[in-house]
Amino acid sequence: MLRWILRVLLIGVIGIAGYTAFETYKKGYFSIPDMPDGSYVFSFKSGMRGIVLDADVSDPSVADMPMFLRRINFANPDRIYFEVPADLAPWIAGAWSICTSPSEEERISFAASFSENLEQKLAHARFDAVCRIDVDGEEVVRGLLYSVPKL
Repeated sequence: MLRWILRVLLIGVIGIAGYTAFETYKKGYFSIPDMPDGSYVFSFKSGMRGIVLDADVSDPSVADMPMFLRRINFANPDRIYFEVPADLAPWIAGAWSICTSPSEEERISFAASFSENLEQKLAHARFDAVCRIDVDGEEVVRGLLYSVPKL
């Protein structure tokens, strides 16, 4: 009887390990490109993935962790992050983008291009980063990263 219990436990442990590996692969954490020091990574279910280069974080000690653990939501546990993806070709969905803080000019131009519905959804949200992908030498905006405080 003890043998069967150990077998079931072993199957459970292997199943959990397999599921964790699959979810990690699905989020792209096995294919993270080289990250400079002080950068953080994020990955959303929609497929938007990025490396935030100049993030304003409350816990800078996370920057010393391994790449796949250097997540922006770990570095800022008091904020919730969400994305505003751009309408792009489907092959771009899984690509890693490089995200930087927006300039004042970018803040104004993106805010002017939002629909009224999106403006309402982004009320009181902080514009944290503009994410870009290099496509044949041309920078394409992949999406925008916003955050709100956890209440």
